[in-house]
Amino acid sequence: MKYKAYKLSFPCGVHFGENSLDSSETLFHSDSMFSALCTEASREGNDSVKWLYEVFNNRQIIISDLFPFVGSTMFLPKPVCRIEATANDGDSVKKKQFKKLKYISADSLDDYLKGNYTPKNDLDLIEQLGTHELRTSAAMRGVENNLIYNVGVFNFNKDCGLYMIVGYCNEKDLAVFEKYLMSLSYSGIGGKRSSGLGSFNLNFASLPDNLLHRFESVSSKYMTLSTALPDDFEIEKSIPESEYILVKRSGFSSPNGQSPIRIKDLYMFGAGSCFGVKFDGCIKNASADQSRNIYRCAKPMWIGV
Repeated sequence: MKYKAYKLSFPCGVHFGENSLDSSETLFHSDSMFSALCTEASREGNDSVKWLYEVFNNRQIIISDLFPFVGSTMFLPKPVCRIEATANDGDSVKKKQFKKLKYISADSLDDYLKGNYTPKNDLDLIEQLGTHELRTSAAMRGVENNLIYNVGVFNFNKDCGLYMIVGYCNEKDLAVFEKYLMSLSYSGIGGKRSSGLGSFNLNFASLPDNLLHRFESVSSKYMTLSTALPDDFEIEKSIPESEYILVKRSGFSSPNGQSPIRIKDLYMFGAGSCFGVKFDGCIKNASADQSRNIYRCAKPMWIGV
């Protein structure tokens, strides 16, 4: 499998998150990206959605979550695994920095895993990512009963945004995938797209060499770069020697202007979770209304740690 990175720059800001309208996250999960790609594919018909489902289900294409980049620095989720303590780990300031840390720069991954990592540089750099903003909007369904509400927006600074890693087996499949991704750049991702949020400019990026070799490396521990869930028959062998975080995936979907459908609540392993063995994962139909399919892709992208 080959790997490629795509940088997404958002000129109008984004609204990510399912818990609150007046806040916004800076992480976009891989299962949400897959659902957005399915919506783009559905404009061509059901056969296109079926193709997208099959190439992901057969792991001919896999994608990571969307992680921050600041200038030329790409960030990865902090691995959920124990690291051998160093002489300076008793420092209270450093302990607080590690507790605050969510991402580490890809260039620092080797040092982090060896226990020679200082979090301050990455914390200072991630502060340059952008700023949160609270926008006041009005629902114009009827002037006399107008509803005022706040929307949380994250605005990325210049030369900052999110990037996604794509693993692929052949160039033909990648070309079709890129077509849907380019179409999605105009439609946007996240919430409040009708307000212009979530549209992005797309650029290619090179992955650091110290990260590339980890995709195919043999290791005693593997970290997922995407939101993941083992299939039923994989659970028993996946859990031993695992260290993970759980993320709740829920919400509503209204593809192509159709009436909203509630998505079933699913708990998945978050990016950064570590396991002793790899698993293939699954794609779940999360629709609470059986008249339509809403897919949650939980196929992990692995690196050795």
